[in-house]
Amino acid sequence: MTIALAVRKGGRVVIVADSLVNFGGQRFPVDNCRFSKLYRVGDTVMAWAGWSLYTELLDAHLAKSPPPLFRSEAEVFDFFVEFWRVMKKDYTLLARQSDHPFASLDTVFLLVNPSGIFRVSSDLDVTRFEQYIAVGTGAKYALGALRVLYEQLAEPDAIALRAAQVAIDFDVYCGGELELTDVGMPPNRAKQPVIPSPLPPDKR
Repeated sequence: MTIALAVRKGGRVVIVADSLVNFGGQRFPVDNCRFSKLYRVGDTVMAWAGWSLYTELLDAHLAKSPPPLFRSEAEVFDFFVEFWRVMKKDYTLLARQSDHPFASLDTVFLLVNPSGIFRVSSDLDVTRFEQYIAVGTGAKYALGALRVLYEQLAEPDAIALRAAQVAIDFDVYCGGELELTDVGMPPNRAKQPVIPSPLPPDKR
């Protein structure tokens, strides 16, 4: 019951999320229950479409296990596999009756850092996106808006805020103030000098 989305354009990466709090069928205004849906881990900012309890679970897990840098799909996957194992062992993560053969976090995560945008599905599948992605109940509306706005607007924050507002306008489970974070410049490896390492004597 969220809208969270990320946009990468023009050397910048931003993430935005709404602030509406839902407990079952109850909605709470921001002035009574303020909850940030953006969670920072080093230079990575993440959001998720699911249980707010994940804030406490991540706090407890990260207090014991420092995270990786989240610079690749493999690093993101390794972290969430370990997180899932810890939750099953220490926090009674119950498996639902399902035909799905893999693990389930029962939520979708969005991670953004200077290296890029990563979506972690409930079965721990990790996908990297180059331009934009949205998660949450308002995602289908936001993705439609992102498809149009990405070519029309130059700045990623303007794209992200307008797309998130579209989700709020059309999805009853999204709302409140929008919170946006700019996570910085992605690394430009193409401009780094390539210094060849000297060959060993037997290879010259």
